[in-house]
Amino acid sequence: MSTVPIFRCASCGEYIAADAPTCRFCNSPVDFNRAMQSAVFERNKNALLNRASYLQILGTAMIPLSGLGLIIGLLRLGIMAVGFVVPLVALFTFVELGKLGPSDPDVAKGRRQCLVSVACSVLAWLFAIGVTVLLVVAGIDR
Repeated sequence: MSTVPIFRCASCGEYIAADAPTCRFCNSPVDFNRAMQSAVFERNKNALLNRASYLQILGTAMIPLSGLGLIIGLLRLGIMAVGFVVPLVALFTFVELGKLGPSDPDVAKGRRQCLVSVACSVLAWLFAIGVTVLLVVAGIDR
């Protein structure tokens, strides 16, 4: 099954198929080349927005998982490892979203999701490091 690329109509802003000769909402003519460029832009923007959403979910989930690290020592090590990767990918995504332009509200939301994931990841990472240090100093974890 093939998918038809979609893009926002330049006249009315509604999503339409890139291969349509006219907009089905406002009947303005559609330039095929410009429509395909817009469709590629929309696809790339949506991929970045999806990544930002996933990063926020992962970063937020790291906080309670770091609490479970009190019970399962290997989980603390996993949180510390993922705690390096998530902020790096989130900052890269933040920069890439910034290149799309600040006027789009979806881009602004995606950038906020990246910042939330960085903050949550750093908090979880610091908690996991702190717990590990305290357990080693107390002689409980070796």
